[in-house]
Amino acid sequence: MNVLFVLLPAGLEPDTWLATLPPDTAAATRLLRMRRYPAAASPAHLHSLLRAGRDPLATTRWRGALLAIAGGAVLGGLVNGVLAGRFGLFGGMLELALPLGLGTGAFLGGFTAAMTGTEVPRAELRPLLAAVQPGATLLQWTGPDRAPLLELARAGEPSRLPIAWCPA
Repeated sequence: MNVLFVLLPAGLEPDTWLATLPPDTAAATRLLRMRRYPAAASPAHLHSLLRAGRDPLATTRWRGALLAIAGGAVLGGLVNGVLAGRFGLFGGMLELALPLGLGTGAFLGGFTAAMTGTEVPRAELRPLLAAVQPGATLLQWTGPDRAPLLELARAGEPSRLPIAWCPA
């Protein structure tokens, strides 16, 4: 799957911009799937829109999820180790308390990651996030063929629209 992101400035509607494209480019875009994100007020707002959308083509989540699981395991092992070693819980048996703490902490870390989300925008989208002005709209096109996306990217070059490619 090929993915193209285009950041439209405030005041430029997607339909208006698409109407200015050459007819062959406009015809090629009919083969693509378009997703329009709401207008963003700032780079941080667009970041939150991407996170909230949980779009696997625009975000990554595994690094954050693995960090949450590992952090939970370390914290669980540490807490149970202190409780067993210092306060005599679990009969003072560290060999029982540590694996139980590691397993419980890893589970709770993974559960927390799944419920709250650990999505962050892909590295390819960071230049677009930096270019966001109030009212900017992010558009995403996906399709199995790269040629229509290349035509669309070329159509955005004269207007100097920020564009990003993401391998999916």
